[in-house]
Amino acid sequence: MTNEKSPKRKGGRPSKSATEKRRYRFTLKVCTAEKFDLLTKAGQAGLTPTEYIRQSVAHSVVKERMTPELAEFRRDVCGMKNNLNQTAHVANRDGYAFAAQINRELCARLDNALKHFGL
Repeated sequence: MTNEKSPKRKGGRPSKSATEKRRYRFTLKVCTAEKFDLLTKAGQAGLTPTEYIRQSVAHSVVKERMTPELAEFRRDVCGMKNNLNQTAHVANRDGYAFAAQINRELCARLDNALKHFGL
C-alpha cells in the first residue's frame, strides 16, 4: 500500500478567460412600444433580447452628426437649387438669353462651394 495521494480533480465547468467574462451591466429604460418591438425582433431572429442587443451593438454602423459647416453647405446648395428652378421658369417665360447670365453666376457660386469643401 502506498500513501501517495492522487491529485484531486475539481468539478464544474472551466473558468472563463478575462476577455470572455462579462463584467459590466447597463441599465436601459424603454417605453412599452420599444420593449415589445425589441422582444418581437429578438424572437424573429431566434435570440434572447440581451443577445440581440449585443449583436446589434457589435454589427451596427453609426453615422456621425452633420457638422455646422456641412449644414451650412447643404443650405447653400438647396438655395442654389431653388434659384436654378426659378431661373428655369424665367427662361421659359422671357427667353433663354436673359437666364444664361444668371445660370453662369449660379454655376460659379456652386463651383466655389464645392472647391471649399473639397468635393
